[in-house]
Amino acid sequence: MADELLVSATSMPERQENGEHELSEFQKNVMQMLSQGQNEQQDDQSKINATSEQAATAATRRSVDCMQTVTELPIWGLPQGLQDLIKEATRSFNCPQDYCTAALISASATAIGSKLHMNWGDYTNYATLWTLIVGDSATGKSGPMNFFFEPLQRFDRDSFKTYRNAVKQSAKDAEKPVYRHLLLHNATDEAVLGELAHNSTLCWYADELGTIMQGWGAYSKSNSMPSHLVSMFGNKDISITRKTEEPLYIVKPNLLICGGVQPQQLKRMYSGRGYEDLGLSQRFLYVYPERKPLKYPSKYVIDRGLILDYEDKITELLKREPREIFECEEAIRMQRDFERDMIDEVNINYLDNPVMASFLLKLNIHLCRWAITVTALRREDTISPETMRYCIECILYFKHNAEKIYCLMMNPDQPYEPTRGEVFQLLKKWYEVDGHKINQSEMARVLNVSRQAINKYF
Repeated sequence: MADELLVSATSMPERQENGEHELSEFQKNVMQMLSQGQNEQQDDQSKINATSEQAATAATRRSVDCMQTVTELPIWGLPQGLQDLIKEATRSFNCPQDYCTAALISASATAIGSKLHMNWGDYTNYATLWTLIVGDSATGKSGPMNFFFEPLQRFDRDSFKTYRNAVKQSAKDAEKPVYRHLLLHNATDEAVLGELAHNSTLCWYADELGTIMQGWGAYSKSNSMPSHLVSMFGNKDISITRKTEEPLYIVKPNLLICGGVQPQQLKRMYSGRGYEDLGLSQRFLYVYPERKPLKYPSKYVIDRGLILDYEDKITELLKREPREIFECEEAIRMQRDFERDMIDEVNINYLDNPVMASFLLKLNIHLCRWAITVTALRREDTISPETMRYCIECILYFKHNAEKIYCLMMNPDQPYEPTRGEVFQLLKKWYEVDGHKINQSEMARVLNVSRQAINKYF
């Protein structure tokens, strides 16, 4: 409109000689007024553009979208040799890649033990990971665990030989030698506590964890194991005094857990012995891959060089000197943003769901522990922004799985219903297969939601 008036003003015919200067002056005034209006419009547009740039910068600065749905445990943040090993193991064992990734990280965390720690506020974190590999029978849970824990099994075998020789050579009245080891298999709750008194780090490792866990406390009247487990998750000292036994005092016990469980066992595993009331289920990370068609068995042989490199890395972690792991400033900011995002999500979606709320509020603890392990595998002494970004993406995978597990435990006979965010992500993925650009307004109309709700996930 302003441009049209400007053209009109500059093309007015001169009607009379005496009025020429008045008309020209009029033209000048109109042109000056319109020109000033255009400048103001340009200034307003510049302000809008500047505001948009600031918003874009703020969004970029957050660097990790905590609203994204991560359906596969990522491996891109690990050293290339470990990525290759995970891929080859997945092909060899004909199993979901998530099983191999989780087993590798759990075995590495066990090798690290309590040698590395990280402080976050008033809380000290070690690489204490509790991992449940969830899957039906014959889905390939055991193979990856046995493969990636083999270097630790070998350590225990050699240590047991040393222990047996020491027992044979010790005098009758001498103090009995101690068996130093890393793994526990089918152990009673009493045995676990006794072994932790002599070993600073142990990993309770079993193909079928649910069955063993249900048996804990069966031969104990007090059944105090659930409360001890909660203390051990936080690496708190445990004092045990009984009438007929020597007292035990365990300083900062570091018990890791890695085992398999079938989906239908989850509800039974946590019920009946006090596990539910203490919030034990919220302290696990669940590896629960999306269901995919089964593949034919593979005779693929894993590259020997990759295996040897992995074994060397485990040996290196076993020999690490104790030290504190630090974060760079950018990594600290990213972790703080993640922590706040989880609190926001609890306030928005889970105030009436204490189980999920508790799980989300513990994710920052898991993030610290996962980051310690990955940083050690990357041979770094400080958690970098890239490592933190990768670890946050991994923890978002576990967040997604916790929602599925919660649905399974509350309604074991009902299929899992995806969240709104997961539906949006799937629609986007399907729609962009052929290179089409998503029309957010049209999608909002079809799904009967606001455009802001769509934009939140895209």
